[in-house]
Amino acid sequence: MHPSGPFLAVAFCVALAPFAAQAQECPAVVWMDNFVTSSGKNLALPEIGTMTCEDIVTKLSTIDSTRYRENAPRPSNPADTPLYCYEKKLAQVHYENCIIEQRQSEAEPSETLRQQAEKQ
Repeated sequence: MHPSGPFLAVAFCVALAPFAAQAQECPAVVWMDNFVTSSGKNLALPEIGTMTCEDIVTKLSTIDSTRYRENAPRPSNPADTPLYCYEKKLAQVHYENCIIEQRQSEAEPSETLRQQAEKQ
């Protein structure tokens, strides 16, 4: 075995540890009628599945305006973790449903037109 082999394995495991912690940090997102940030800001956190793309954009903006993370990747106060998890899930749903699906649905008609043109 190469002498650096064990060290590389340890470095790899240490590098993956933060990612595993992030996954465990948000095992499930809980919807709340009222969430109070550690700085005292009140927010309603409706079930994401009931929201339109416009609602999601508005809610993301509202969450951002609380500055609960103060421009950091994650909140410094653990009490804000549920909001962080909600925001992450909301952003994910927005990207998947409002950005990707919208682009695909916009591309479909031109693809259909292209297929029709090829048949003629």
